[in-house]
Amino acid sequence: MTENGEARRRRYKYGRLLRDPDVRRWHENLARRSEVTADVYLRGLGWFCRTRKLTPAQLAAMGVVTHDSLIIRQHTCSCM
Repeated sequence: MTENGEARRRRYKYGRLLRDPDVRRWHENLARRSEVTADVYLRGLGWFCRTRKLTPAQLAAMGVVTHDSLIIRQHTCSCM
């Protein structure tokens, strides 16, 4: 028995991110290939945005160089 999309969305800790049409489209595109991967990436995006106090739109607006350096800095800080 499969559950509908709305029921799945309620289960997500970061399901509110799917209210953003860009995030929802990104998630749906990933889910076409793998629902598990799409869910893992959504959780990662949600965690990162929560810890950095950003919205997905703010993260996307940073540009590639700023975004990449922020990701690298987060990764190196969390590994120590």
